[in-house]
Amino acid sequence: MQMGQGLQSFQGADIASLGQMGATQQAQAQAQLGATQEANRLAAYEPYERLGYQGQGIASIASGMPGQYQSTVTPNPTPLQTALGTGSVLSGIYGNMQGKATPSMPDWW
Repeated sequence: MQMGQGLQSFQGADIASLGQMGATQQAQAQAQLGATQEANRLAAYEPYERLGYQGQGIASIASGMPGQYQSTVTPNPTPLQTALGTGSVLSGIYGNMQGKATPSMPDWW
């Protein structure tokens, strides 16, 4: 009877480790898809960025003053940045619900 229980225990551990491995592989595949999607999005906006840069250059030549070009395309936040932002907001809400004092600006400010 002990041997049967041990076998079930080992099989359960095997199934759990296979599930973890599958989840890791799925997360890796999703990260690769996300990186590809972001690269494709930035590549799609590249011609507009180039035109904007060239337009700024032409405008600065015409006006006689050197211009500055500022890119308007920004990459999407990573899942880690999103999680950190959400966590900080939730911790602030929790702190306010618990009645903890929030830091205030000094009088001289």
